[in-house]
Amino acid sequence: KAQVDAQMKNEIGKTYVFLDGNRISCRRKECNLGNIEADAIVHMNTKYPDDLEWALTSLAVVNGGSIRSSIDERTSNGTITMEDILTVAPFQNTIDIVELRGKHVKEMFEHSVRSYDIMGINLRGEFLQVSGFVVVYDVHRPPGSRVVRLQSRCRACRVPVMEDVQDDTVYYIAMPAFLANGGDGYTVVSDNKINHHLTGLLDTDAYVQYIQMMTPLYQGLENRILFIDSQEVCNGSNSFSALPVQCNATVTLLPSTQSTNSSAAYCASATLLSMVMVLILRVMEK
Repeated sequence: KAQVDAQMKNEIGKTYVFLDGNRISCRRKECNLGNIEADAIVHMNTKYPDDLEWALTSLAVVNGGSIRSSIDERTSNGTITMEDILTVAPFQNTIDIVELRGKHVKEMFEHSVRSYDIMGINLRGEFLQVSGFVVVYDVHRPPGSRVVRLQSRCRACRVPVMEDVQDDTVYYIAMPAFLANGGDGYTVVSDNKINHHLTGLLDTDAYVQYIQMMTPLYQGLENRILFIDSQEVCNGSNSFSALPVQCNATVTLLPSTQSTNSSAAYCASATLLSMVMVLILRVMEK
């Protein structure tokens, strides 16, 4: 027992920032601990490049419900232990790689917000945290039509860029075996996967190796998951945000690039974070 206790207290790395694994965050919006977990899974699959592809997969998703705790940088001077890892990810899922056509990837993200509660009361575990994706939702639309924009990081490219997901293109996506086998209602994955590759890698092993490599951590939010309010709900103003904006909220707007398919201007909050959003959205419109 003493040996096990010592292993649990073994230092894995350090964090300079709060790693938010709160259910209110990770089941509702992008959270920085979700970013770390998804990035760790991608990193473990970049070890085997070939002449055409720089990674076996450049994409990963993690269900927010699998993230069970935060890591506080003020505790133990920011030290991250094995005990912290197992508290955050107690289920120890294996990581699988699933091949899906783009149309089913979109349906997967539709399921992520199918039961989304804008008030944040009914927090569902199927909400996806991502790596290599940028997704824009309008949760005021009916379920099944809430994905406004979905882009993925290219794999067969010399310089990785974000590209619109195409219905007939096959995408390799790393995810917990729980999701690959249809858990949290993801039958769109289990029923439509073209191939299912078993890596045998535990998620906790991926997290440990990634944290050891990246320590000290200072992961932030990167606008991987955005929300837009529909014209019907917000009186003609399409505003991008990290969470759905209630229509009676006061928002300072900045002009941005117009979509070729819409006369409504995209707007963002006049904060430093939202200025970054605007730049991302401008790139997405090119």
